[in-house]
Amino acid sequence: MYSKHFLNSSRRRSKHVRFDFYPALTSEFNIITLPPRNYTGYTLATELVKLLNAAAAKFSPVVWSFTCTYDQGVNTLTITGNLKAGITDLRNSWELYTDNTLKTYQNWTGAEYDKTNLHSFNSNIQNISPQRFTDKQSYICNFLDLHSIKNIYLSSNMANFDSINPQGYPSNIVKKTPLTADYGYLIVDNLMTLNDYLSCSNRTFSQLDFKFTNTEGLELPIYGMNVSFTIIFVKLPDSV
Repeated sequence: MYSKHFLNSSRRRSKHVRFDFYPALTSEFNIITLPPRNYTGYTLATELVKLLNAAAAKFSPVVWSFTCTYDQGVNTLTITGNLKAGITDLRNSWELYTDNTLKTYQNWTGAEYDKTNLHSFNSNIQNISPQRFTDKQSYICNFLDLHSIKNIYLSSNMANFDSINPQGYPSNIVKKTPLTADYGYLIVDNLMTLNDYLSCSNRTFSQLDFKFTNTEGLELPIYGMNVSFTIIFVKLPDSV
């Protein structure tokens, strides 16, 4: 199984989907959490439809049900909302909230969440544009990305904010490592360039600290896995 069709959701990094639906004169806000396990497109679709329908069934009257299908041929995921037969109120609708909306939304009445650390599933299903759906309308993910982490970044206090992070701000990143191995395999990155060095002049260290982060700058737990790397200190000529 190749990593682009494979999602690992660890116990500490469960993915969340935040949505609302309008069932009866009011909006109901919900957060569903994907259980920690490895998913393929098919098992993900099965889990999502179960969680969405369980959330919709909590409210009376129950007017929404959901279907979710995965097409392996084109790697798409489709989520469709279906109104109960006989419901004609056109105000009934539903929406999957984007990350940008969630970071600034003021009228959320569901369970609280950390706006600075969403643990969102939106990047996996390419949900970046706000959309609202009515009966029989579908959210279509044109490319299901189950390999959500493309690079990992090694940061250290030995750096002097000489590098730029993916968000465009100064950072202490000392190494960017592309994830080129399939799930469960060893990641090896020995790419070096002669001009790629970081200045640590006029610094005094009593302890060196290192951490791994993802593209969003969130720290990645390594769960006791072994990591090795080499640090070379070089005195540069005064003319450099």
